[in-house]
Amino acid sequence: MALSTPNQSNTDDCSPVSDKQTVDQWTVDSCRLNGQHETQLSNSEAALPSHYKNCSKNPGHRKTVNAAELTANHLPEGYKDNDFLDFVLAASKLTVRLEVKQTSTARPALWPDKLPEITYPFYDIRNSAISRFGSGRVWHVLKFTSGYDDNNRMHGGKFKCCRCRKCETLDNPSKVWWEVTVSTATHVTFDEFEARHTYLRLFYSHPDSPLVTLDCVSLRTANIADDRSHLTCVTCDPTLGEKLVHLVEEYESLWRVVHEKFNGYLARDKIAFIVSHPHGCHAHVSFGQCQSKSQVGDDVFNHFLTYTVSTCPGSSGASLHVVGSTVGWFSIVQHVHSGSVRSDLNFSSVGYSKDTDEIPSTGNL
Repeated sequence: MALSTPNQSNTDDCSPVSDKQTVDQWTVDSCRLNGQHETQLSNSEAALPSHYKNCSKNPGHRKTVNAAELTANHLPEGYKDNDFLDFVLAASKLTVRLEVKQTSTARPALWPDKLPEITYPFYDIRNSAISRFGSGRVWHVLKFTSGYDDNNRMHGGKFKCCRCRKCETLDNPSKVWWEVTVSTATHVTFDEFEARHTYLRLFYSHPDSPLVTLDCVSLRTANIADDRSHLTCVTCDPTLGEKLVHLVEEYESLWRVVHEKFNGYLARDKIAFIVSHPHGCHAHVSFGQCQSKSQVGDDVFNHFLTYTVSTCPGSSGASLHVVGSTVGWFSIVQHVHSGSVRSDLNFSSVGYSKDTDEIPSTGNL
């Protein structure tokens, strides 16, 4: 069966829509109208390697590096730095693959309040059993004991025990659990129905990586206009919970180090990177440059970005890291990858950009 529909981006094809359109002409609406959102549709997990092998957007994936094989030699010139390498590796350890096994009937036919009308992704496959694969990142982990976190704050839902699928079957569920929040794009996981049918694979950096998953997913936030959403998962596995707590702390610490070291280079280089799961396969890292930004709405720090970082179907929802920017400290509004308008030009969700004045602006949208 055909798995491609216009403006929905779900195949391995991403032909240029218009080489005549210059970078500074792209807006969030023109990208969504002319581009493709980069999730991977597949009838089965077994078919994913074939999608990867037959990719026409990035044949051979020569502009990406397997996350498990990344070394300082793969970093951009001027950035072959151990702290930067450690930060990219920390980001890769928190990157997750999302498989969404059902598509909600609540998806709109069109992006809300847009003229000209723009088709909303995956409206045509609502209520189907075709899996959609995307990417995301663990950005927050919180431990609870008998309904209270480590700061003695009561759980917002007033839960006193773990709600993972294993504990749901037990007479005495664990009283200690960890809540893991993952950022992604709203077009990947749209609403609570889709969240309940989303399965996350962690630490998938190599084809032979052990299978580590999170389930019992719920929707924390979803912003259709900005194309950002956040999912919450639970686990009572102490090894996994404490590992994720440590990895988030390591990531945030390294971000501060990298910001202090490279903030002065942002104007010159505009370097950015993405860790994602192209075609639903193991994690890859890619580097490029930010090309433009556009303010969205009245908030002077709310921007949409375009960039040359290499991506593929399956990359949607992956965090966009702008090297030297402070946006990592505000990770709930960090830009995530949204789609592609050409094989060499991609676009983000709307996100927070406090210190990206050096990136060329296309004005206020």
